[in-house]
Amino acid sequence: MNLGGLLGKLGKLAKNPRQYAWVLETAVARVRGELYRHGYRVLTRGRVQIGRGFVAECPLHVSGPGRVTIGEGCRIRRSNLQDVSIVTLGPDAEVAIGEQSTMGGLRVRCASRVSVGRLLLAAKTTITDTDVGVPGGPTVTGRPVAIGDDCWLGVETTVLGGVTLGHNVVVSGGSVVNRDMPDHAMAMGNPARPMLMTATQQAAGGTK
Repeated sequence: MNLGGLLGKLGKLAKNPRQYAWVLETAVARVRGELYRHGYRVLTRGRVQIGRGFVAECPLHVSGPGRVTIGEGCRIRRSNLQDVSIVTLGPDAEVAIGEQSTMGGLRVRCASRVSVGRLLLAAKTTITDTDVGVPGGPTVTGRPVAIGDDCWLGVETTVLGGVTLGHNVVVSGGSVVNRDMPDHAMAMGNPARPMLMTATQQAAGGTK
């Protein structure tokens, strides 16, 4: 776009303050995302890799000696202005978040492996494979967590070590997940339990 076209677009936006503010916030979030993408890769000598198209409406904090991979097209959404925090507790710890995932206020704590499929939707959620340990402290052992594609984790949900969630799992807000969930499960409670079958499960003849 030439300068005249850009000025014309800005002029139109100036007549609509809400749209102008949205465009400005989106631009800032995209720039912040690019800074995180390149900055973490350099500062950690490649241990932290963030894919293209990363958008950060709130800050991202990554700490610890392990490896972290965030897929392409991921976004940090505002969730009561809470940041996203990923902590690895040892050099062998590994966190992998799939592409096109949306996070807000997510907390990940990893001593072994936490893997998340594509299109995760999580707000103010904790995922941890261990209950103890601090970066640089005594060695701790975690139980890997695996979350499939297209999962939705409600507000204040906690996923504990050793849990595997299948694809298309929905977990109600405030739940604590300490057991595996099959594909297409809908769960709630502390501890979380499958509450009903989705149409996909019913067509397949029940849960796994």
